[in-house]
Amino acid sequence: MRSRFIPFFTLALLTAIPSLHAEDNLFTRAPWSYSFGVGRINFEGDQEMEDTTYFTFRAMYNIDKRWGWEGILDIMPDIKGSSGENPTRRRMGGNIGTEPAADSAWGFRLGYDLNYHLRTVENLRWDPYLSLGLGYSYISEQVQVGRNDLLVYAGGGMMYHFGDSWAIRADSQLQIAGTHTDFNLFTSVGVNYRPGTERLPEYRLTGMSRTLDSDGDGLTDWEEIHVYGTDPFNPDTDGDGLTDYEEVRIYGTDPLNPDTDGDGLTDWEEIRIYGTDPLNPDTDGDGLTDWEEIFVYGTDPLNPDTDGDGLTDGEEVNRYGSDPLNPDTDGDALSDYEEVRVFGTDPLDPDTDDGGVPDGREVLVDGTDPLDPRDDFIRFELRIEFDVDKATIRSADFEQLAEVINMMRSVPTSTALVEGHADRRPTSDRNYNIRLSQRRAEAVRKYLLDNSDMDPRRIQARGFGFDMPRAPNDTEENMQRNRRVELYINRNSPLE
Repeated sequence: MRSRFIPFFTLALLTAIPSLHAEDNLFTRAPWSYSFGVGRINFEGDQEMEDTTYFTFRAMYNIDKRWGWEGILDIMPDIKGSSGENPTRRRMGGNIGTEPAADSAWGFRLGYDLNYHLRTVENLRWDPYLSLGLGYSYISEQVQVGRNDLLVYAGGGMMYHFGDSWAIRADSQLQIAGTHTDFNLFTSVGVNYRPGTERLPEYRLTGMSRTLDSDGDGLTDWEEIHVYGTDPFNPDTDGDGLTDYEEVRIYGTDPLNPDTDGDGLTDWEEIRIYGTDPLNPDTDGDGLTDWEEIFVYGTDPLNPDTDGDGLTDGEEVNRYGSDPLNPDTDGDALSDYEEVRVFGTDPLDPDTDDGGVPDGREVLVDGTDPLDPRDDFIRFELRIEFDVDKATIRSADFEQLAEVINMMRSVPTSTALVEGHADRRPTSDRNYNIRLSQRRAEAVRKYLLDNSDMDPRRIQARGFGFDMPRAPNDTEENMQRNRRVELYINRNSPLE
C-alpha cells in the first residue's frame, strides 16, 4: 500500500512547483517564520501504543502570500506501550503477545509540507490553510510496524495574527504510516514568529516602484505614503476592520480614523454589522446618533420612528420623554403622536386632567374632553368575579352593586354604561370572549334594574372581550386585573 501512496503524493508536491512564484510583499521581505507548539497523537486502535503528547518545531518558508514550504520536527518524549487481545501481535519492545515488553519509548517525526493559504490579504488576522506532506518517523523500541516508517499526511490549520510578527496557530493532520497504512491523527496548538517584519530597508522608501503594494491592501506604497498618509506595511492603518483600499476607494471613509463620522461606532461596525452610514452619525435623521440608538435606547438606527407612533425616536427621547419603543407610552389607548399633536394630552399620564377617566376612553368612547376633569364620567371598577365560563352574579358582590344604585338614584339625570372585559390567553377566541363579556355586562345591568325603579334606558351594557386590557396578559395577576366589569356614570345626560 505504501508503494502506491508515496509516489502519488510526491508527484503532487512536485507538480505544484511550477505554479509558485515570488511576489514583492511581506512574505518576500520576511519569508521565514518559526513555530513551537504542543499537541496530541491519536494512534489507530490496533497499534501497540497509547495516545501521547508531543512537542512540535516548525520552520516555514513563504514563496508568496498563498504558497509555502514547511519543515517539521515532532518530538515524542514518552510513548507508552499498549496491551491487546491478539497474541500474534508484536508489542512494544519486540514481545509477541498481549503485553508490551517495554514500558515506554521515545520517538520523533520529520516532515516536509506544502501549505496553501486561503487568505486574500497577507496579514489579515484570520489565516486558514491546507497542508500536504511527506515524512519519516522513528521509535526507539521495536513495534509491529518496525522502528522506522515513511509517512504521507494531509490536513490544515488556522493562524490568528496579532500583527506581522506574532501569531497563534492550531493544526490537524491525518497521517498514513507504514506498510500497514495505519491512520494517526496529529493535533497541536502553538505560537508562530516571523522575524524581519519590523522595519524595511530604507531603499524601499526611496525611489520606490509605483506598483509596489507591500501590505497587499490594493493601494500601492506610493499612494499610501504620498496621497493618503496611510501605513504601507499595514492593510488596515486605523484598525477598524476595513482595508485602506476599501475606505478610500469604496466607502469614502477616513483610513486614518476608525470612526469617520464620530458617532461611536467603527466604520467596520457600521458597514458590516448595522448597515448604517459611516459618513453620517445619524443615519436615519431622527436626532439620535447611531451609537445612541443601538447601545442606549435600543431603537433602530435605520428607522426614524422605531415604534411607528408618528413621532421620531429623537422627539420621543429628547422632547417628550416618551418611550421610543412603545407607541402608547402611558397605555391609555392613544398613541404618543395623538396625545401631543392631536389632543394635547400628556403621553406620560394616562389621565391628563386627573378626572378619573383615561384620556383614550374620554376621546374614543365617552366623547368628553381629556383636558377638562369636570366632564369626566364617574367610573366604578366593580370587583365582581365570575365563575369560569359563567355570567351569574354571586351574593358576595351585591353590596358593590347597591352603591351604584344609590349613586344613580341621587343623580336622577345620570346614565350608565356597564362594560364587560376579559383576559387573553394563547387559546382565547376573540368572538367568544366578546359574547362572554357581553353576557356578564348584561347580568350586571339586569341586577341593577331588577333591584331599583330606574328607567331601563338609563343603563346600557357592552362587552369588549379582551380588546381593552388594563395590563399585559403575561401573568396570572395581570390577567385577573383584565377580567373585570367597569361602570361609567354620566352625571348630566337627560333621556330624550
